[in-house]
Amino acid sequence: MKNSLLVTLYLVSFLCFGMNSMLQAQSIEGSTHNSIFICANGAVQTVGGNNYGELGDGTNIYKTIPVQIPGFTGVIGMSGGNSHCLFVKNDGTAWATGSNGLGQLGDGTLVNKNYPVQITALTGIVAVAAGPAFSFFLKSDGTVWSVGYNYFGELGDGTNTNKTNLVQVVGLTGITAVAAGGDHSIFLKNDGTVWMAGRNFYGQFGNGTVINHNIPIQVPGLTGVTAIAAGGAYSVFLKNDGTVWATGENGYGQLGDGTQYNQRTVPVQVIGMTGVTAIAAGGHHTLFLKNDNTVWATGYNSAGQLGDGTITTRTTAFQIPGLTGITAISAGDFHSLFLKNDNTVWSVGDNGSGQLGVGSVVDKTTPVQVQGLCSGPLATVEVEEAEHLSIYPNPCTNQLHVEVADFASTTLNLYTMQGQLLYEMNLDQTNTTLALPTLKAGIYLVQVKSPKGILVKKIVKR
Repeated sequence: MKNSLLVTLYLVSFLCFGMNSMLQAQSIEGSTHNSIFICANGAVQTVGGNNYGELGDGTNIYKTIPVQIPGFTGVIGMSGGNSHCLFVKNDGTAWATGSNGLGQLGDGTLVNKNYPVQITALTGIVAVAAGPAFSFFLKSDGTVWSVGYNYFGELGDGTNTNKTNLVQVVGLTGITAVAAGGDHSIFLKNDGTVWMAGRNFYGQFGNGTVINHNIPIQVPGLTGVTAIAAGGAYSVFLKNDGTVWATGENGYGQLGDGTQYNQRTVPVQVIGMTGVTAIAAGGHHTLFLKNDNTVWATGYNSAGQLGDGTITTRTTAFQIPGLTGITAISAGDFHSLFLKNDNTVWSVGDNGSGQLGVGSVVDKTTPVQVQGLCSGPLATVEVEEAEHLSIYPNPCTNQLHVEVADFASTTLNLYTMQGQLLYEMNLDQTNTTLALPTLKAGIYLVQVKSPKGILVKKIVKR
C-alpha cells in the first residue's frame, strides 16, 4: 500500500507574476551548428542542430526557434563545441550536454546526454570553453582542467591520449581566460601573457614555428593582452591599447592583415582595428566590437556570416552596415551573433540547422532578429516516461499527486514557465501529494530527477 506525504507550498505571489518584463537576453554564444542564450533570470535557451542532444532540452530534434532547457537555471556562462555544450552556474558547478563519444562531457563516460549533467568532479568553476570534441574548465584558483579529444595535445596535460576523466593543464596558474580552437588551446594569464597547447600546423601558436606542443608554451613577445579568441586554426589577441593581433591560418583573410592564403607564424596587427573592446573568432571569420558599439568583420563569407549582404570574402575588416548599439558579439563556425543594448539578439550567416533562431533553415546575409528570445511564456519541451512518472490531476486545483516508480535519490522541483525555481524537495515516498493553496492560476513545470533521468511535466493550476 502506498504512503502519502502532504506538503504545503506557501508561495509568495510576486514570484509567479511580473516576470515577462524582466526576461531579457544577457549572454550569447555561437557554436558549430547551434546558438546558446542566457536570459537575465539565469534560464538558458538553445537553438539549432540537436543530433546528439546538444540543445539540452531532453530531445534529439533540431530547433529553428529557441527553446528553454527545462528547469535549468542559475547559469552565468556557457560554451558550445561541435556537438556538445558546457555551462557554469552561479554556485560554481559545471554542467554538460550532447555528444560524449570522446569523453568531452567530463562525466567519466562515453554516453551522450540530451539534458545537462553535472560534472561532479569539479567545483569552483568560473568559466568554460568547448572545442570541437574537448572541453576546458577554469577554476577560481586560476587552474585549468580539461577532458576529451587530445590527439594533438590540446588538453595540455603532457600527453596525446584522449581523456574521459578530467586532467589538470600542466604548469598553468593565474589563468583568467581560456579559448578552444579546432585543435589548439589558448590560455590568458593575469600578467597579460598568452600560452598555447595543441596543434600548430598553421602557426597558430605565434611562436615562429609549426611545431605542436602538448604542454602549454608562452607566445613570445606578446604582452598586455586582455582578451583571446580561437578560430578553427588561428588565434586572435586583444591588447590593452585597443589594438588586435592575429596569427595562424589565413586562407580566407581571417587575420585581417590585407592578405589571403599567407599563413602567419608570428602575430600580425589587424589593419585599422583600434578602440576594440571585444573579439570573436569563428571557423574562418573574425568579428571585432568597437568602443562606439559598432561591429567590424573580416574573413570567410560563404554563408553571409560577415553580415554585409554578400557572400564575398574580405581580407581587411569592414563595418557591418546598419548594426549599431551592440554590446556583445559571438562567432559560430559559419554564423555570427550580436547582442544589442536593448537586449535583443541578431544573427546572420549559415542557418542549415536553424541556428539563427528565425524559424527557418535559410541562410541570411544581413542580420535578422532572433525570434521569441527571453520574452513571454517560454517554449518548453516536456520529457516524460509514463511508466516512470505519473502526475495527476492535470489541470489541478488545490492538490497535485506525484507518483514515481523508484523514489530512491529522487528530487522534485517546481518552476515557473520562465524557469524560476519556486520549490524543491527530496522525495522519500513513491506517492507524494502537493497542496497548492497559494499557488496562482497558470502553467508550471514539475521536474523530477531520479536515477532513471530527468523528467519534466507541464501542469496547469486552476
